[in-house]
Amino acid sequence: MASHIVGPEMRRMIDEPENRPELQESLLPLFNALGATINPIPIKTALGMLGHDVGGFRLPLVDASEDEAAIVRAALERQGLLSAV
Repeated sequence: MASHIVGPEMRRMIDEPENRPELQESLLPLFNALGATINPIPIKTALGMLGHDVGGFRLPLVDASEDEAAIVRAALERQGLLSAV
């Protein structure tokens, strides 16, 4: 699911096997953040923060909590995908 956000980096993991360990390590905080709660909540939250219209959730799923959204936002900022506010 992270490929929706960091597609080029995921592609590099395939094309540049010699760089996989470094790429994996650099993306690990994002991977962990996208596991902050049940999917698809974190990925839709991240895509929304990046300006994509992904729609809402169907019950029983709900929006990310403030804490969960903060985890996702921090990971996006660390990746340089979202400016710190």
